[in-house]
Amino acid sequence: MKLFAMVLCTSILLVSCNSKTAEKMPSEEKSLVESYEKLEELSWLIGEWTNTDGNEFSKETWTRKNDSTFSGFSYTQVENDTVFAEELLLSQKAEEVYLTVVAYGQNSDTPITFTRVSTEENAATFENKLHDFPQRIVYTQPTSDSIHAWVEGDVNGAFQKIDFYFKKNERFSLQ
Repeated sequence: MKLFAMVLCTSILLVSCNSKTAEKMPSEEKSLVESYEKLEELSWLIGEWTNTDGNEFSKETWTRKNDSTFSGFSYTQVENDTVFAEELLLSQKAEEVYLTVVAYGQNSDTPITFTRVSTEENAATFENKLHDFPQRIVYTQPTSDSIHAWVEGDVNGAFQKIDFYFKKNERFSLQ
């Protein structure tokens, strides 16, 4: 009889523990689902953006790689000779959004990461104060079919800023 009572008590204890665990599981599952709202604020970048200025042609293309990452590629050609190319990655980790840039032929092709320091509607600023140039990269969307981006920072104690103006290629949709 003692054995039966002990088995019964153990069974009740195990069932009780399991029911508490089952009650906690839905909330635990919710905490595992991440929100990428901060990255989604930049979804207006997705698409193909171009600029032609005389014999110079530039293009920047952004695609959605997954929920937490946008992938980009940018290049500039002068008279059909590529003079600049870079890979871009926008990613959200926890509550931070990062812009990682590999500019070919610069920094030994090493990825340089910038952290988003501000976001306004249709604008974002990324910063890496330790990088030689640029220390800041800014993207804005003044109209739905254009992007104004620029890089800026100090070079040998003097402030420099380089502007990039793009128009959306409507024939090319990546949404």
